[in-house]
This record gives sequence, structure tokens and C-alpha cells, in this order.
Amino acid sequence: MSTPKDITAFMFWVRSRHPKIRPHMEDDLEWRNEGLALIEQGRFGLAGNKFQKLILSQPKHSDGYEGLARVYEKTGMYDEARMLMDHAIDLASASAEKGETDQNVVNAMKARRDHLPLGG
Repeated sequence: MSTPKDITAFMFWVRSRHPKIRPHMEDDLEWRNEGLALIEQGRFGLAGNKFQKLILSQPKHSDGYEGLARVYEKTGMYDEARMLMDHAIDLASASAEKGETDQNVVNAMKARRDHLPLGG
């Protein structure tokens, strides 16, 4: 099955892959860092798995979506990367409005999204 192209279908797809992960019930503090390290090692499948779990564990936080977008970017899945980065930007922007996230983080995410190639 290919990756869904909208965020709602995507979330159903991720939940079907990791049915035991529950929001805010996981020891997920290191999943982001582990995922980023796996990207650096070129282990994109394992990195994607970490970020999918992080998305389910912290669905209202941008880190999992942004991390998985990076995996998709590295593997040429640019449409999926853009969809996830857009969602991450929405979440981070809402957090920035509340003073919980620095606006520079949001701006960096927008710049990364704007440099994604079209299609893929």
C-alpha cells in the first residue's frame, strides 16, 4: 500500500501500522533523537518507524511529523514530505502563538518545506 496523500488518511494508516501506541502513554523522550540519528546513518525505514510512533504518541506536537517528512524527503517521497511538513508547520505555528515554540523554529520549517522538490 502506498502512503496516503492527506493527513486524515495518513493518520489511519499509521495507526494501523502501530496499533499499540497510545497518545501520551509512551516513553518517547528519545524517539526524535533516535530517528534523526537513523536518518544520518541512512537507515530510513527504521527512522520512519520511530517518527510514526512519535506521531501517535504526541499527535499535537510537530516533531514526529517533521522528522517523518525528512525521511520522506531523503527517499524522494516529496508529496508526502510536503503534506507532513505542512501539518508540522500548522502545529508549530499554533504552539508559537501560545508562546510555547520559538517563531524561528516555524520559519526554519517553512524554509525546509519551500525547498522540497515538486512531485514524487
